This record gives sequence, structure tokens and C-alpha cells, in this order.
Amino acid sequence: MLVPVIAVVGLLGLVAVGFSTAVRDHLQITSNAVRNAEARALANGGLELAVFDLLSRANRGDRLAGLRLRSTCVPPSGGRLTIEIADEAGKVDLNAARPEVIEALVDAVIAPPSRAEAIAAAILDYRDADQDARRSGAEVAAYRARGRPAGPGDGPFAAIDEIGAILDLSAADARRLKPWLTIVSGQEGIDPAAADPALIALLKAGADARVTNAFETSNGLSSTGRFGLPARLLIASVGRAFSVQVTVSTSSGGRSSGVGVIEFASARRSAASGQSARIKSWRQSADLGWRSETAPDLAAGNCEKT
Repeated sequence: MLVPVIAVVGLLGLVAVGFSTAVRDHLQITSNAVRNAEARALANGGLELAVFDLLSRANRGDRLAGLRLRSTCVPPSGGRLTIEIADEAGKVDLNAARPEVIEALVDAVIAPPSRAEAIAAAILDYRDADQDARRSGAEVAAYRARGRPAGPGDGPFAAIDEIGAILDLSAADARRLKPWLTIVSGQEGIDPAAADPALIALLKAGADARVTNAFETSNGLSSTGRFGLPARLLIASVGRAFSVQVTVSTSSGGRSSGVGVIEFASARRSAASGQSARIKSWRQSADLGWRSETAPDLAAGNCEKT
């Protein structure tokens, strides 16, 4: 009788160990989910704080054009919440930017020059409604010849990621272009006061490479405007749209980050109702990067007070 009893006790012990391990793993998963949920909720709160901050500034009559700031505060539960706001006029608008702006950026990011010229022309052909291909550009016939029957969009880009559909644009080159692009500023150039210094350097290098003949010089590509950029690449911001980046680290170890765009109404409302804004996009991910280190910390302290 002793042998079966020992076997049963041993089996029960193994079952108990397995159950204990399963419970421990389940509790760890639950704990991680709770920490991440807290971080995501705080990130959403950071977006709402950004909207509130922009509306408060607008209704006070503060200048929003060219705004670029970073605020850091401590939530009541501990941790750190960082919010960065930047005027989207500091980026190149895929749909509204002048050809010279698109060309200067592509020239600086993509090599060799002949390929950069073709990619820039393809981007411009992609967004226009006609079927007249630019020199080195690409319209429907070129896409179909490469097994792409859908052809170009022949209209405004609906999202920055749509640039991946440009003929012959590699995924690596698309990744290099995306950080400097927007589709919401509606501006023909960039406002250098709102731009990342790295973008200013890229555009300057790309424009310098394009000043090769009298035609480009006569059209102002070589004339120097603010920050040493050609005047044709510049335009003053109207303060229409702002990017928001939020990063959260909680005291319990949870982390979250998100990027979004806040867009103001095109026309100012009456003094009684104030300015209006909407959250045009918002995307959260634990893997979203934190890019800019150039914006000053304009607020720091307790989130409830700031």
C-alpha cells in the first residue's frame, strides 16, 4: 500500500507546483496589464492636457504660430508625464508644399541625385489630379508597367504612410522621409521658427544642391531668407495644426507613449464661445519614439497644478 500512496502524494505535489506556477504567471500578467492600462490612461490624459493648454493660449490671445514646447509633470500616483507640442508648420506638407520644398527635402535624404529627382517627381505626380507625368515622374502607365495596376493616388495624400505607395521609393527611404512630413499644416513652405534644426539643415543642403542654373536662381531658390534657407521654401505659420507627443512612465513600472495631431477650426469663433479645436489623430504604442530634444521645458511640477 505504501508505494501507491507515495505515488499519489508525489503526483499531487506536481499538480500543486504546476498550479502555483500558473497562478503566479497569471498574477504577473494581470499586474502588467494593470500597469500598462494605468500608463495608457495617463497618456490619454496628457493628450487632453495638450488640448486644454492650446485652447487656453488661443483664448488668451497668445501667439500659437511657431509654438514649440515641452512640459513635464508628476501625476498624483507618481511617475513622470512628458508632453511635447509643436506647430506642424515646421514640417513639409505632402499635399500643400511647393514643388521646390518637396524636391529640396528629397534631394537631401535620397541618393544619388538622379534617383532623388525621380522620387520627388513621382511624389508630385502622385498628388496631382492629371495624367501628365513630370520629367522623371510616374503616372498610371509607369505604375502598370511595374505591375502596380492601382497607379498613383491622383489626389491628396490621406496619410503620411501613403508615401510608401510611391513608385520605386524603398521602405528605408520612406522611413527617413516620414519624420519631416505632415498632411495637416496646409502650408506651401515651412516656418523655420517651428522646425527641428535637423530639418532646416536638410532643406538647406537639398536647396543648395538644386541651385544649378539661372532659371532656379531667378525663381528665388538661391535667395536667402530666415535661418539661411531659400525664401521659396519659407512661409509664416498660421497656427492651424499641432503635433503632440506624450510619454509616460508610472511609479509601478508601466510605460506608454503616443503621438497625435490637434487641429484648430479654420475661422475664429465669437468671443463668447472662444476658439475650437479637435483631436484629428491619436495613436498609442509602447514603441513610439521621442524625437525632439530642442523644445524647452516650459512647465514642470505637479500635473494637477500645471
